[in-house]
Order: sequence, then structure tokens, then C-alpha cells
Amino acid sequence: MLRRMALIAGGVLTATLALAAATDIPTRYAGSFPSDGLRTSITGTYANKTLRLSFTAHPKKGPPLRRTFAGNCTVSPPNQTSCNGAIRGSGSDTINVPAVAVVTWSAGRPAALSISK
Repeated sequence: MLRRMALIAGGVLTATLALAAATDIPTRYAGSFPSDGLRTSITGTYANKTLRLSFTAHPKKGPPLRRTFAGNCTVSPPNQTSCNGAIRGSGSDTINVPAVAVVTWSAGRPAALSISK
């Protein structure tokens, strides 16, 4: 009887921990994202494992540039999404390069963001 109770308690604890970890990554989020140091004013949406971002890039030379990122994401438990996509410029900024964005989530909100080319 004690063994059965211990197994049930362990199962409830495991299910609770899995649920808590699963709730860090939302199914849908729209709003601001934290700066990664190279980009500011980052806003976007994450929905159906798709990430779309708009941001201001600050190159070492020249004025700030408004750019976008769009990519498809996979979940990396317990709290990250890794998104493969591309960075694109607008107007005279003709950048169009493959990139990976990794979002670390906490309580359904982005806690950290890194974008690499």
C-alpha cells in the first residue's frame, strides 16, 4: 500500500513538473522582446511555431537600420524555441541573410533573445 501511494505521489509530482515546464513556452505571444545588445526596439509575434520580429539594428558604421526576422521554430525543452529563418532589410537596406533566433521563455514571456547569422 505504501509503495502504491509513493508511486502515485511520484506520478503527480512528475506531471506537475512537466506542466510547469510546458507552460513557459506560450502557444501565442505578441509584444516586445528583450534586446540582445545589437538590436533594440524588438517587437513581434510567436504563434504556431512561427516567429516574426521587427527591430532596429545598430551597425558599427552608419545609421541604425530597421529590419525584420521571420522563421519557423522548434521547441527545446524546457523553455527555449530555436527558429531558423532570415533577416531582411527594407528600402535601400538590401540585406537578406539566413539567421537563427533563440528565444528563452519564462512564465509565457520572452526572457532572453539571441539572433545569429
